[in-house]
Amino acid sequence: MNVEKLAADIKAALKSERSSLATESLALGWSKNRLGQILKQDKIELNTYASICEHFDLDFFSYTEGEAFPYFWRVKHLVSDCSVPYNKTLKVEAGQVVEIYGDTPIKFKAWGRDYEFPEGCSYIVSATEGIITYGEYYVVAEENKAFTVKLGEDIKKKPKYLYKLISVAVRGARPKKE
Repeated sequence: MNVEKLAADIKAALKSERSSLATESLALGWSKNRLGQILKQDKIELNTYASICEHFDLDFFSYTEGEAFPYFWRVKHLVSDCSVPYNKTLKVEAGQVVEIYGDTPIKFKAWGRDYEFPEGCSYIVSATEGIITYGEYYVVAEENKAFTVKLGEDIKKKPKYLYKLISVAVRGARPKKE
């Protein structure tokens, strides 16, 4: 993560809005010195980083290094435990394709095989209208729980997050973000 670039962009935003680190830190619900302290660190915790980017309306991916996050259509992304949505304000259209970033290893059984992918790989899924079909594979999760792959007949009640599994994007298999 490029914290120096993030800090520079935040300082530019503060200057243009005629605000201060202390004011924005308080607006984020932190102590007045906290934002300044965070921007001096080498690494920032994921949820904190997401909060800062959302608060300043900055692109989450602009400060990540190399393959820290996968490049895809960038329509909607969720980490594997449902806790941090990326680009959540964008309207998902054109096939309703969604990428769920696997910040933990992805393991599941489908189509008669066991699949195991390292962290950094992603589920590629499509949005559903809440209709569950027997024989189809879905990626499902409850709030703040890990996504899992289930057959339609194994889903007893509709989960909070329900997507139809298309494939898994393997880390490094996509073009790098420029």
